[in-house]
Order: sequence, then structure tokens, then C-alpha cells
Amino acid sequence: MRNSELWKWRPTEELSAMAGAASFFLSIKEAKVILDSPMWCSSITELRLRGAGISCDRLYSLFIEDEDLIFGCKKKLLQALCEAAVNTEDRIVCVAVNCGPALVGDDIEGICSSEIGSVPVAVADAGGFTGEFDDGYAKALMAVLKLIKYRPGQTAKHTVNILGFSPVERHAAGLLQELVRILAICGIKVNLVIGEMGQSVDALPDIGRAEYNIVLNKTRALEAAEWLKQALGQPFVCAGVPYGVQGCREWIDNIASLMGIRVPEQVETELKELQKEIFKSKIQHFRQGINIERCILSGSPDRILPIAKAVREEWKKIPVYVNIYDREEAHGFYHWDFQVKLPKLKKGELQIVIGTEMDRIILGEFEKTIFVSTDDITDTLRTAKETFAGIRGWAVFMEKIFSQYRQLTLIFSSGNASSATGTVPESQTG
Repeated sequence: MRNSELWKWRPTEELSAMAGAASFFLSIKEAKVILDSPMWCSSITELRLRGAGISCDRLYSLFIEDEDLIFGCKKKLLQALCEAAVNTEDRIVCVAVNCGPALVGDDIEGICSSEIGSVPVAVADAGGFTGEFDDGYAKALMAVLKLIKYRPGQTAKHTVNILGFSPVERHAAGLLQELVRILAICGIKVNLVIGEMGQSVDALPDIGRAEYNIVLNKTRALEAAEWLKQALGQPFVCAGVPYGVQGCREWIDNIASLMGIRVPEQVETELKELQKEIFKSKIQHFRQGINIERCILSGSPDRILPIAKAVREEWKKIPVYVNIYDREEAHGFYHWDFQVKLPKLKKGELQIVIGTEMDRIILGEFEKTIFVSTDDITDTLRTAKETFAGIRGWAVFMEKIFSQYRQLTLIFSSGNASSATGTVPESQTG
């Protein structure tokens, strides 16, 4: 029998800080990115980023070896700069430093400057000791922001920058499209999306022209928003990715009220129509005497907690369990982790699992599980416009639930036709 204590020693399923830093650096289209890292750490980073659909043609590695951890990496860094054709014509050089080289303490910026003169150099400490993807992303973002010479100019009314976006995330393109759409309905224009692929060095100095910054992910971008407020006097609002009908309503109300904008009736009309469609689907589907008994979510807090709140709002009487990576608090939900054994599902009971394939395997009971993946790295085929966020995204999410529910109830019904009650379970009526 597997000892549950061993699960705490399992490698993390999150992406590394190196991947986070590299992904942000690569979002700047003119940047050449160097990984101050051993070969395998660099290879894994590139493999993960390519799996997320990010081109790594501008990504290089120093292939750090044992002797470099003793004598430093100056020679290799200079050689890499030369062979990567980095020169005084380049716009920016970005270096992500792994944990081993970080302990050596090389003056990366000084070494680069000796070779390429006045070319800006952004350095991020992105070793495994420092955290995971979001931490590396945050350090890379700050390194770039501090290099920018901001253009003075008049702030454009009703404009925002979006901070904390990452193209590595599952359904990233669809997420951004939906958020921009909702903001546009309210007359709010997006100035810059920081972290979006293809961002130009020439556009970054205009970041101060937005009236507000919207922080989608606090771990990635809260420090940057606070720094921009101090440096440019630019206010910000922490408005994580919105999920569910009420979550979308609160998200746009929060942003619009701070900017002195009245939310158009179109937004509320869309939300009410979505509520109506979901209710009709519940009436249509939940007639087999088969209940959704619980919902289990696993992942980082910025992603999981908004979805957990939306699920609790959608199914008010269903217990919601959360497993937040590296944290024990459940934020008002039931706590679950690999060491907590949940009760076995009874006949006619289903569960929703929102997380990774590993979460699904650990929880078991596949034939009774409606599964929604949040894993950013297992799918090499990227669905460009799908999302679970926003108004249209929540419709997609709920349809996935209903679709799998239909399949599972057919399985149940084929062997248990007499179990149908013809009534909607109380916990499903919302």
C-alpha cells in the first residue's frame, strides 16, 4: 500500500522559476534571452515553453558545468554573447540565472556591459531555490520595468494596462480575448498587455499612458504594480481572472467603479442570459437521481480560488475542497491534499475534479469523475480561443461539466435504469 506521507516528496507539478523568467523575457520580441544554467535545466525549460507554443529561437544557454560553479561563468557568458550575435544594435539582453550560478554571484550585468556597451541588460534570479513559475516571471518583469525610460505624455482616459498575463497558461489567447471584449463593452481600452507575446521594446515606454493597471495575478505582478504607482503615480486594481456569473459581475463592477464608469446594461443582460441558460441545462440534465456530491480543486491560489468561489456560487450545497500548492490554509473551503482520504463515492454519486492529471489519478474513481484540466504543459495542441474565464468562458466551462455528466449518466443508466427519479436533486437547482 502506498504510504500517503510520501506524496509530500513528490516533485512539483508547477513550472519552474526559470520557465517563468524565460517566458516573460521571450514575450519581448526584440530580446535575446540567455539561461545561465546547466544543460538539463535549460533543456527542460525550453521543452516546457515549446509545449506551450512559445518559440524559443531567441533562447540560449551557457551550459554551466562544475568548474563554472567554482571559477564563475564570465568566459562562457562572453562567448555566448558573441556566438548569439549579440551586439550594440540589439535592443535588450535578458539573462535568467539558475540556482547554482546564483550562488557564485557573478556580476552578470557588468560582464555583459563589457562586451555590448550600452545595450540594456535585464537579469532575473530564477533558480529553483527562489520559487516557481510566477516568482521567476515577477523577477523578470521587475528587471525589465527598471530598465525602461518612460515617455512623458498625457494619460488617456478610460485606458488600462493588464499586468500578470502569461501566454503559457492554458487557454491564454481565449482568456485575453474575453477580458478585452468585456472591457471594451464598458468603453475601457487596453493600452498594453504586459507579458503578451510579441510586445515591442518601443511600446513599453508608453506604459504610463494608461489610467489604471489591472493586476490579473498578484504573485506575478503586484510588486510591479506597486513600483509603477510609486514611479509614475499610476493607480492599480487587483482583479484576478473572473470566473462564474457573480465573479464576472464583481470583476467588471470593481474596475468600472474605480474608473468612474457606469457598467452598460449589455453586460448585465449577457450575465442574466447565461444564468438562464445554465438553469435550463440543469433542469434538462439532472434528472437521473445521480448527484454531484463534491468538487475538488488543486493548483496555485491565484488560479484555483476564483474558480472555487464560482463553483460554490453555482452549486451552493455541494462541498468544495481545495488543495493550494505549498499551503495548508483552505480559505474558507474544505482542505484536501494528497494525505487526506476523502469518503468513497456511493452509488449514484459523482465528483468534479479541477486540476492536473496527477490529481485525477490520486483521487481515483475515474468512472465517477467529471474532470476539467488546468494543466498548462500536457497539451501540445493549443485551442486558441477557448477559455473558462469571463462570461463566454463560463458557458464553455459549464458545457464541459454537462457534457461529461451526460456521458456518465448514460453509463449509470444502462445498468441502473430503475434508479431514475425524474426529479432534480435539491443541490443542483442553484
